[in-house]
Amino acid sequence: MTTTVQCETPGCTRSARRIIRADYVGFGRRCHNCNQRWRRQGDAQQIIVRKPEVKKWIKRLKLLLRQRADMQKMETYLRDVAARIEDAARSPEAVEAVPHSDGRPSPWVSRWRQRAVEEILRVLKETDPVESGLLVAALFLMREQERHRFVTARAFDFQLCHHWRGQAGKAWGTWYNPKTEKTHGYYRDLPPRVAEEIVQYLKTAYSRFAGRVVTLFNTPRDVLDEAFTPTRVCASPDCGRPNRRSLNAKYCTPRCQIREKNRRAHAKRKAAVVTT
Repeated sequence: MTTTVQCETPGCTRSARRIIRADYVGFGRRCHNCNQRWRRQGDAQQIIVRKPEVKKWIKRLKLLLRQRADMQKMETYLRDVAARIEDAARSPEAVEAVPHSDGRPSPWVSRWRQRAVEEILRVLKETDPVESGLLVAALFLMREQERHRFVTARAFDFQLCHHWRGQAGKAWGTWYNPKTEKTHGYYRDLPPRVAEEIVQYLKTAYSRFAGRVVTLFNTPRDVLDEAFTPTRVCASPDCGRPNRRSLNAKYCTPRCQIREKNRRAHAKRKAAVVTT
């Protein structure tokens, strides 16, 4: 009889964890540490994606959308997407049990589905729908540009759920370290099936928006300039160049806007001197 089994994670030399149940006694596929990472990160070799990395891509995405998109229409669209997610989560079909192959209902499936719906509704209530949509699109854009950061598709799904759910305060807990006399924060992990269910909602709702963002980011600037022929021009009298910024922008560049602001201030001071 085999006494030990090596962990199946590449590069790991530890023994697989022992499993003792009423119906099975044997070994699992991974060691304890790799199994914990597989449950939390989606893959035992996945390195967690930190908030500063995601914020970098959110900043790039916002700059791109300000230059190339109508911000009002985009914000309206993202609010509609959040409303559709909420309607889908509140529907009776969201928590009904998935039957077994023999037709019998599975109560455990309805339990983790109910947990996923509760998490989704809480995040939608505590967060801004526009910022949530930009966060999801930024992660899709990050996966497109930095594929080495995600080991597998499942690892990306878990990172997506982690950051989207992490916007809500109850997703985080704290613990006190008596040695350092400091309070540290930690992410409250979800069961893997709950995380997978949440990701299905996010992918279904934001796939169209994320696809357009990735296409816009990958399209060369000269191709966009050729395809986009604006009818508006810069409001600065000395400029007259096409205004390719959002519909709310009057000037083609921030430089023109600052120059006109200084010019109006100078004219106002000059008029005050002439009047006195």
